[in-house]
Amino acid sequence: MKPTGAIFLAMGMVFSPHLLHAQNTTLENLNTLTAQIQSNGQTQTDSVVQVVAESQGLQLVPPDALPRSGTFWLMMPNGVSAPLPCPPQNPSTPVFQISDGQFLVDDTAGQVFANANQANSQASPAAVTAAVETQATAVVNLINQVQQSELNREMAALLGEDESQNPQAFVAPTNIVYSGLALQITNVSNGLAYLNLLNATNWVYAIWSTTNLLTGWQVETEIWPTDTNCMPFSVPTAGRQNLFLRAEDWTDVSSHGDGLPDWWIWYYFGNLNETATNLDSEGNTLLSDFASGNNPNTLEFSIEVTNNYVTSMNVPVTLNVSAGVPSYVAVSVDDTNYATDASWTAYTSSYLNVNLGFTSGWHDVWIGLRGFADDPTTAAWQYKRLYLTYTAPLLVITNPTVSTFSVPLAQINGYSPQALASVTYDISNAVGVVTGQSGAITGKYYDPSTWAFTTNYFEAVDVPLAVGLNIISLHATDTTTTNLNLTLDYSSRTNPPAVQLNWPKNGEQISGSSFTWRGWVDDPMTTVSAKIIGADGSTNKIAGLVERNGNFWVENLPMPNGTNSLTLTVTDSAGNIATTNITVSTSPLTVTMTPIPDNQLWYKKVTATGSISDSTYSLWINGVKAGVTNGVWTAASVPMTDGGVASFKVTCYAPGETQPDGSTNNVSGN
Repeated sequence: MKPTGAIFLAMGMVFSPHLLHAQNTTLENLNTLTAQIQSNGQTQTDSVVQVVAESQGLQLVPPDALPRSGTFWLMMPNGVSAPLPCPPQNPSTPVFQISDGQFLVDDTAGQVFANANQANSQASPAAVTAAVETQATAVVNLINQVQQSELNREMAALLGEDESQNPQAFVAPTNIVYSGLALQITNVSNGLAYLNLLNATNWVYAIWSTTNLLTGWQVETEIWPTDTNCMPFSVPTAGRQNLFLRAEDWTDVSSHGDGLPDWWIWYYFGNLNETATNLDSEGNTLLSDFASGNNPNTLEFSIEVTNNYVTSMNVPVTLNVSAGVPSYVAVSVDDTNYATDASWTAYTSSYLNVNLGFTSGWHDVWIGLRGFADDPTTAAWQYKRLYLTYTAPLLVITNPTVSTFSVPLAQINGYSPQALASVTYDISNAVGVVTGQSGAITGKYYDPSTWAFTTNYFEAVDVPLAVGLNIISLHATDTTTTNLNLTLDYSSRTNPPAVQLNWPKNGEQISGSSFTWRGWVDDPMTTVSAKIIGADGSTNKIAGLVERNGNFWVENLPMPNGTNSLTLTVTDSAGNIATTNITVSTSPLTVTMTPIPDNQLWYKKVTATGSISDSTYSLWINGVKAGVTNGVWTAASVPMTDGGVASFKVTCYAPGETQPDGSTNNVSGN
């Protein structure tokens, strides 16, 4: 949108490659001109401006030789001057060059106002002389100021100073009398242009800017005048050599014609693209937000850090923005007045580096986000507490308590008095080197006095060992390394592995056409296999599985009718072998169990059901007696095995047999 009904001025910062040195001048050449001025201030020959310009050695520039932009100082009959960004539209207006990019425009038409309050009366000779002197002095002062500014710039260049941060090719007029809305430049220094908005009669104004009058305007900022006579403000020059500014009354402007004011859109979003029907972060229309006075850019975010314990003062932080569009960010460390003292900078990335300083210990970090609106009350804040230490976290090993092993697996446990992000380990032994193996953080202690998790517990499960020395290197949060030396030595393993049978045992009867042989061995690295020779002469050999707690399983062993011979072979990691021989026979009884639903396998106790072919038998499952009715059995509160595979042992007792509780089965059948 192009601003209309506005005023504009230009800061022409076009620096010349050479100097036009100021000359001393007097008013001697003006004496004859003064005598020719009539009482109404109208000259009959050359104007005062032209006489002074020529006496100063300025050259008249032909209209076709004028540049399209620069700083054109318009000298008016009352002796005041104003800068324009372009040459006069009337080609007959005399223009004199002061320096490169700086011009004097004679807009007096030969007039000198001797007395503005007596325009219709006869001015005295003394008044005419004073008016001519005033106008001539104003011209001389303007020329000298521009040329002195040019000299300052050239000197700064010779001394190697950064002229872009303190441009000198600018002269602030001090003798202009403004009427109506006006912009006034007061200074340009240190990368900022200082201006005044004069005679503001409404409550909000847009300041538009451009670097080229042919390429259009954009909003630089908006001003809310608290002093309607003179409202000072500044804009960054941002390396712009030519900067044109324009002011516009924005009080009742809605460029989209939808009732949503431009000033409101710019205030919250920094652009003019939003419309009344657009939605805010909560799903409301922007028009409803404006009507109700709500902030349309409500921000929500969280802070993410790798670890609350850090060993460097610069901590990488990630901001996860879940609602709103941030424009500014503020970071406060150990400041209880963080919201008031906040220093806001442009939000350019969700990744920050927070500086905790040099002091070790706990630090309170507050991070704030706000939208484009310069209103701290719209900011959202999040808190994180970080502990800075320059000492790497200590790792304490609590298990194993011995350094020599006779089995090739080690379980490593320990803790750290500081919070840990991760634990990994490397293994170096006769077989080779393996790195980057994962450990686990198994628990954290929360200290209510510090409001933080402190002691961390960790483990490395089933660490494999090779014969001889094994060097285990534990790494915590990539900053601590603790070495643990473990030796695997089979020389003490002279006895065969210990074996305990769980079920079936020697002489038991089995219901069904197949079964699973279960038991326990003292070395989880053993290999287990079973061979069954059936009553029908068949032979089957099946490999078993061994859990890390030593429990073993040989599944799906066939069960031919009659008496069957079983041989269990167990070979431990040292090569020792143990064999166990038993016989089992088929039972005339048929028993089934309904599988427990998967979503109940984590229960401590369950209800089990199934069928039995002879209801005169009593049935026990995992030590709980079931009720039997018409061939269906049900047992409540059946305990589950702790961890690993859920295991159920079902045992039936014929009438007259002694049951697990010592009583006799007296069931007569149903």
